[in-house]
Amino acid sequence: MATVQTVQGTIDSKELGITLMHEHLYIDRSHLWEEPNGPAKYFANQHVTMDILGKLRLNPYDNKDNCLMVDEEVAVREAKEFYNFGGATIIDVTPVGLGRDPKALYRLSRRTGLNIIMGCGYYLHNAIPLHVREWSIEQIEDDIVRDLEFGVDETGIKAGIIGEIGIGPEMTDLEVKVLRAAARAQKRTGKVLTIHLPGWERYGHKVLDIVEKEGGSIQKTILDHMNPSMDDFDYQTSLADRGAFLEYDQIGMDLLFPEGQSPSDEENARAIIRLLEKGYGQSLLLSHDVFLKILLKTYGGWGYSHILENFVPRLRKMGVDQKEINMMLVDNPRRIFERDI
Repeated sequence: MATVQTVQGTIDSKELGITLMHEHLYIDRSHLWEEPNGPAKYFANQHVTMDILGKLRLNPYDNKDNCLMVDEEVAVREAKEFYNFGGATIIDVTPVGLGRDPKALYRLSRRTGLNIIMGCGYYLHNAIPLHVREWSIEQIEDDIVRDLEFGVDETGIKAGIIGEIGIGPEMTDLEVKVLRAAARAQKRTGKVLTIHLPGWERYGHKVLDIVEKEGGSIQKTILDHMNPSMDDFDYQTSLADRGAFLEYDQIGMDLLFPEGQSPSDEENARAIIRLLEKGYGQSLLLSHDVFLKILLKTYGGWGYSHILENFVPRLRKMGVDQKEINMMLVDNPRRIFERDI
């Protein structure tokens, strides 16, 4: 048993229950939005509505409103859906610079009864605030540690996980600097580290090498967005063999991104089952990564309850037993928080 930091205070790891390891309850990517040219221009500045839902599934970044999730009543309603299906904990990995809102997360936790764990650190190159880009590794490290140990600014609300730390397809020097700082912060604090990987690339070992070199713990590190590399079984199992957790966090995300198409839930299920059958169940974590309006039920998506409501029944029909389901949704989240660095 270990102590876990939530936005309302500490809890025992045994209280985590069914946990979504990678979500965004509030997020604002609108400042990164670029107005598209061509046919998408006509719906670029519209509010998200059902008549453009199909277009947005093929072009999710072409609409500015789709990149903005800040409505508290919507957040409460959507999070309660997860709670009503038996969920207990949501980890909000929204980094600094993308609308992370400690006070809003605190209110949301109070109103829903959910444990909410807040992230810290910085995302991809273009999302890192300009002043932070000039900081040294040591300054970024201290900033991350401050959020974990003392709380965010004057709120006193503490982060409970490092990340999601952003690594993009270019893996820029700035992103590597932030990753190095995050690994050092992990060494100082013993916290879990979760890292955004460009899913269609194969950067997992590069990232783990950096974490290890800086004194971090691979055994307390989560590699995000493993769904797109599901067909590269040797790649994924080699990462798990090093002790890292593999996060299948695009469940229900039927979207076409510039990098490629997110796998279907049938494909996700088959890949997860293959890993389970080969003995890698203790390395698996599940989540949805709701980060766009169209992924919420309110706007035509599956929401935060989809894994419990729809994906778990799919897994059961395909032969996955309850022990394995509990392993991925309850036991593994608890174990990563309980692991010593």
